[in-house]
Amino acid sequence: MTTGFRNASGVDFDSLFDPYVQGTSPAATGLRLSTGVDLAGRFAPITFGSKGPDVGFRTSGGVDVSNLWAAIGTAVYGLPIDGSSYSSSGSRGGSSLTLNMLSNGTYNVTRFQANNGGTSVLASGTWLPSGDSVSSYTCTYAYQLISSGAFGGGSNSTTNDAVTQSALTTSRAFQQASLAANTGQSADQQGKVTLKLYKSGVLRSTTIVTFTTSADGN
Repeated sequence: MTTGFRNASGVDFDSLFDPYVQGTSPAATGLRLSTGVDLAGRFAPITFGSKGPDVGFRTSGGVDVSNLWAAIGTAVYGLPIDGSSYSSSGSRGGSSLTLNMLSNGTYNVTRFQANNGGTSVLASGTWLPSGDSVSSYTCTYAYQLISSGAFGGGSNSTTNDAVTQSALTTSRAFQQASLAANTGQSADQQGKVTLKLYKSGVLRSTTIVTFTTSADGN
């Protein structure tokens, strides 16, 4: 059921604002559906997107409601792991952290620690919205190095499967690793990984995580 509220061109609000997904909705607008439910919680808060043109309906405070909600197609959300930090420490053989975007619509963060627990999953979830097709989505990874050090022949590395927009019909991964293969070697590295998720070429999600890896060959 559409809202029944339309702009001057006759376009219903459902086609003007992105639907609610998460976040704090604005205060009651005074605009209600035929069921009596206020429209405040029907659309994405503007903090997740951009303002569209005025629609000619105002709150009791005189503010056009286009200032309350994200215009259609502009809302961008992070995955639940957005802002998280992960660490991995290994002995001889090294350690790594990997952010995986899988072609089955799920994601995970995995950790490898040589001689200190092996491989484990630190976080996981679903990136594909219900009802959507994986074939509509692409992603990119970008990396910002914060600090690194390598001693005695130890080394650090990153591997990026999606430097440019890459189809998620194939699983994509970003890995940060530190390697210390022999006695006397050590390495450590910290960086920020920015994952951007696109639907039909339009940005839909930005997620940033911090990875810290280290290895000691002693």
